[in-house]
Amino acid sequence: YDKALRVYDKLIVIDSENPEVWNSRGNLLTDMGRLEEAIESFDRAVEVCLDDSEMDADAINRMGNAYIDLGKLDEALECFNTAISLEKNNIDFLLNKGVVLMELGKFEEAVDSFNKVLLRNPDNEDAFFLKEECLENF
Repeated sequence: YDKALRVYDKLIVIDSENPEVWNSRGNLLTDMGRLEEAIESFDRAVEVCLDDSEMDADAINRMGNAYIDLGKLDEALECFNTAISLEKNNIDFLLNKGVVLMELGKFEEAVDSFNKVLLRNPDNEDAFFLKEECLENF
């Protein structure tokens, strides 16, 4: 991991405006458990994405996952809402949002998020299971 991180850092020196490098660096830092640094990399990826909403949304979603790992659920929810605003039909983003809402005890809102997943993919077992769990907590 350390060697790969050094490569990403060298690539950033060469081209600090490359969102893919920043995003990949954030993924690596997440795998290394260096979550605060990962969030900084994802944030930088979003800054340099320009108008590539797909790259923005992916980086923002990953940033949300890092916030979850840090226990910062409100920040994670904000990230997922932003990612969804960029890609309204992304099932992964909707599922992540539902999980955070569950953790925040907002079960009715979580069910809405899981329903949106199930409308797009009725066979999504994660959304079905999580929705059932929410309904038990109403």
